[in-house]
Amino acid sequence: MNYTKTEDLLGTVDGPLEIDFTPYLGDWINTNPETGLAKKLSLGVRNGTLYLTAYGVGKDGLIEWGESPCIPFTDAVNSSTVLAFRTEYDFETMKIQMVSNVKRGTLVLQLYTTFKDGSPRFNYYNREFFAPAG
Repeated sequence: MNYTKTEDLLGTVDGPLEIDFTPYLGDWINTNPETGLAKKLSLGVRNGTLYLTAYGVGKDGLIEWGESPCIPFTDAVNSSTVLAFRTEYDFETMKIQMVSNVKRGTLVLQLYTTFKDGSPRFNYYNREFFAPAG
């Protein structure tokens, strides 16, 4: 199978499209002040790629996870409006895969944490909600 619907065929796209990341750009703060996972997100664009910098919660303040490139998803092959993005952080003992979308001005982030170290911990899922900072 080469496609799942007619709109997925290459002939339906007229020229290069520029993706609009505007709804995602800037800093986002978790709406749950008691969160133990992701507290802050920063999203920016460099050379046409969306990048996420996530910050976790540590004993002495925020823990920067580093910068991760995002894969955007639109509503159609010929649309430039981003509806969601996916990214991941691959740490020494765990991997966190993230899927996000903006709904009614709130950034909704799903986090899928997988442990890689052979420990008896279960993999887990979280969903966090973020509001624009400022």
